[in-house]
Amino acid sequence: MHLATLSAVKLPNHSIKLMAIMLDELGADVEQALRQVGLTASDIEDPAALVTGLQEVEFQRAFMQQTPDQPEVWVDLGSRYRLLTHAHTDYGLLMSTAPTVDAAIKIGFTYGDLYYMLADAEGIFAEDGRQIGFRSLPVELPRDMRRFSALRDVGVNCTVFSELWGEPFPFDTVELPVPARDEPFVRRFLPDADLRFDSEFNRWRWSVRLDQRRPPHSDPVLHDYYRSACDRLLAAAHREGDLVDRVLTLLDESKGQDSVDHAARKLALSTRSLQRKLGDRGFSYRELAALARHRHACRLLLTTRHPVSRVALDTGYDNVSAFNNAFRRLSGVTPSQYRNGMAVA
Repeated sequence: MHLATLSAVKLPNHSIKLMAIMLDELGADVEQALRQVGLTASDIEDPAALVTGLQEVEFQRAFMQQTPDQPEVWVDLGSRYRLLTHAHTDYGLLMSTAPTVDAAIKIGFTYGDLYYMLADAEGIFAEDGRQIGFRSLPVELPRDMRRFSALRDVGVNCTVFSELWGEPFPFDTVELPVPARDEPFVRRFLPDADLRFDSEFNRWRWSVRLDQRRPPHSDPVLHDYYRSACDRLLAAAHREGDLVDRVLTLLDESKGQDSVDHAARKLALSTRSLQRKLGDRGFSYRELAALARHRHACRLLLTTRHPVSRVALDTGYDNVSAFNNAFRRLSGVTPSQYRNGMAVA
């Protein structure tokens, strides 16, 4: 999922229900976690109920807060997800009916707005074009959720890849943005992989050929049907969030520097009308501009070795102090801590 579509995309309540069941097993306060995101017990008891992407992400935060510093619980939670519950049901069915495992994984990246986590995933490819891994970029992921997300996805990835593969998936190397002290919990699910910790990204690599393996439930007719279903879901979400998407695109192009008046002219709207339409969707132009600048700063910090002072100038700040304060407000850590992979205290 992406921040621009969090409020617009509608998802089955499966993931929240799964987390609520586990919290109940642990004796945690499920009702408090539900209240935190504006839900009630009846909202998760109804198998047909839908939630917004925002409620899903915020319940993940509530789950994390109810299980503080319990990495074994976070990995176990991920292992309970299946192809049909780790994302929107139609997304899982689209992946499971793909012609090859390679196609299934690429589909997972393409339809990422239907996946239950704020992260951008992209493939890693060999010189011959063969997919040999993927990495997950945490640019939009709240900093305080990074460790939880990485460990939860250990369980998710091991389960989902194994379902597509038809047996335990042979990961070769896994790099995680978590401390080495988490190795015992990760090793339970990746007993033979070369594990590396304190990485900037999640990186998962393999040497097997995915394009020569069919998922157990591969079916071309059903695959076309579920692709259409996913296209409709995303089209509906993007229609509702279309203006936000367009504003964020403009802001990304200008690295967050476009004024509201300039953006309004580009969108053929009056400034007042643009501000009102954004307000109706729960955003302000200032918030979106700050987000675009923050995302640009995150990319520079993760992909370059520019000093923080230069990153500050490149993102429109007059001094490092103002940049540090703005960055901390959005991520919970300083730019240097973000670059170095330090966890939130």
